[in-house]
Amino acid sequence: MPKAIIELTGVGKSFKSADGSARSVLEGVDFRLAEGEIVSLLGQSGSGKSTLLNIIGGLDQPDSGEVEVLGVDTLRSTDTRRAGLRNQSIGFVFQAFNLLDHLTVLGNVILPASFARSAGDADARGREALRRVGLSDLANRRPGEL
Repeated sequence: MPKAIIELTGVGKSFKSADGSARSVLEGVDFRLAEGEIVSLLGQSGSGKSTLLNIIGGLDQPDSGEVEVLGVDTLRSTDTRRAGLRNQSIGFVFQAFNLLDHLTVLGNVILPASFARSAGDADARGREALRRVGLSDLANRRPGEL
């Protein structure tokens, strides 16, 4: 069996509603993603897709369960360790895009590398990432031009 790169066991998450009551978004989620697998998360608005991705990415913590990403127990890790994991190994494409209008597409892609200690080849890696997703020809455009 291929090695798991993401593994969740019994993950639960709830949020407080305006009236103070708890609204459960995730309950007992078990999920395993092996190296090389590709998956899609589908569901209605409010079904917990973004919450699940935020938990996997270490942006949010579940109320219950266990989360391991690339061998790192993200629930027992420091904020710094989770930030390093996101910086080196996890990419996000936000629903609202969160692109900076004053930067080019390439500039937005390589921005996270500017926070890394080894940002030297960020330009080349950013161009390769754009090539892999078929956006090389848009590298010098601004987000508003997409």
